[in-house]
Amino acid sequence: MEMSKVDIKIPCDIIGRNAHRLVYKLQEFKSSIYFATDDRRIDAKSLLGLLSANIKAGDKVQAICYNDNYHIAVDDLDDVITIVTRLAVMDDED
Repeated sequence: MEMSKVDIKIPCDIIGRNAHRLVYKLQEFKSSIYFATDDRRIDAKSLLGLLSANIKAGDKVQAICYNDNYHIAVDDLDDVITIVTRLAVMDDED
């Protein structure tokens, strides 16, 4: 299993609607996606996992994608970064 990872600065609190949007978008990917904080690793496709992590605006997390194909993992990770950074924009549009 191949892995790709990168650090991301979270633009807004991942609670409520933002957590739901993020999980909904991440379900589309074939890769296993995790967010690692200082003290735990969370399945980013799990709403309960994200909500229990209490990730706030400005927090830095490490996004990790696992896939049998390294190139798919890297491509998925690029898309995850885009989705996470757009959370604040989507929140402002409501």
